[in-house]
Amino acid sequence: MLLKEAEKFLKADYGFLVCFERVEGVVLASDYVPDVEVEEPFRTEEDAIAFGLRLAAVTTGKFVNFYIVRSDNYKPFGDWQLENR
Repeated sequence: MLLKEAEKFLKADYGFLVCFERVEGVVLASDYVPDVEVEEPFRTEEDAIAFGLRLAAVTTGKFVNFYIVRSDNYKPFGDWQLENR
């Protein structure tokens, strides 16, 4: 791989989402914010974390298991979990 090609991975602009789950009967259903079909993802991990923490604080008992995920592959970013309750 050429250095120029490798640098493209380092400069990737994929954005971040907040993933959360809610209990629906006996299963967990997940959702993401923002909805990348109609909105831009958070530009930085820090922006996603700040929003996710605020959302978690006001939705106690409604939503559970908050994560930061990459918007390009929906996989958790690193091993970082916002809140598990």
